[in-house]
Amino acid sequence: MRKGPNKIYIENDIAKMELYDRNDNVKEIAIFDSKFAKYIGQYRWHSNQEKYVNSKFYDENGIKMNMTLHGAIIFLSGQEVKEDQEIDHKDGNGLNCLESNLRICSQSQNNQNQKQQQRNKSSKHKGVYFDKHSNKWKAQITYNYKHIYLGAYDTEEEAAQAYNDAAIKYFGEFAKLNII
Repeated sequence: MRKGPNKIYIENDIAKMELYDRNDNVKEIAIFDSKFAKYIGQYRWHSNQEKYVNSKFYDENGIKMNMTLHGAIIFLSGQEVKEDQEIDHKDGNGLNCLESNLRICSQSQNNQNQKQQQRNKSSKHKGVYFDKHSNKWKAQITYNYKHIYLGAYDTEEEAAQAYNDAAIKYFGEFAKLNII
């Protein structure tokens, strides 16, 4: 297993950091602002199954700690994440830790920006499903723990557009829109 820091390359103010698998092959590339490279380069980083970049280190008391790359970037940029807040990757990509792609938000806001869960879905679009009984595409959205029915449509695309319209209304900048 590879020892020491990850290789970091700088291109146009963007730092690209190699992340390795157990055999020291480059598995993925994480990106962040080059102004943070000196600090980030002191640690050994890896990605987890959720595609977030993490590092383990020991604090001044010898206690093993874990930090995320996005958390380190927010800290280094002078922002503070309160106990009831999270850090959101605007584009949903945990490997993209550019300061411009990170924002502090509530858990609810962070959940709004998630991709569609792929559990036996009849549609490729978030908030859309096919109802066999009515032979229609239906749209729904969840807001403040309540399911809101958005209607029945002849096409999957119409239902996806109804979801998009509701997502913008309820979630604003945190809306994860369907690509239609």
